[in-house]
Amino acid sequence: MASDTVKLGNWTDEPCYYVDCIDGKRVAYLVGPFKVHKDALNMVDGARNYTVSQFPMAQFYSFGTCKRENGHLDGKFNSHFMANGTWDGTCDCLSEC
Repeated sequence: MASDTVKLGNWTDEPCYYVDCIDGKRVAYLVGPFKVHKDALNMVDGARNYTVSQFPMAQFYSFGTCKRENGHLDGKFNSHFMANGTWDGTCDCLSEC
C-alpha cells in the first residue's frame, strides 16, 4: 500500500465521512475516509488551516464534514496529514479492520 493511501478495510463499502471544502458549487474532499463522524470532525480545523496556508482565497470557503455512500475516494490532502504525523491514515475505530 502506498504511504499516502488511507489504510482501508471492508468498511469503506459502507457510508463514510470526509472533511470537505465548499466554494459555491465546487466541493473538495480534503481528508478521509473516516468510519466515524467524530474522527472527521476532529480533522476539520487542521484541514482548514492547511488549505488556507496553501490557497489563501480558501479563507472564504466553507469547511465541514460530509457523508458519502462509500469511502472509495482518498482525501486530497491525506498525504500531507500522514507525512507530518497529524494523522496516520487510520482512525480509532479501525481496530476491527
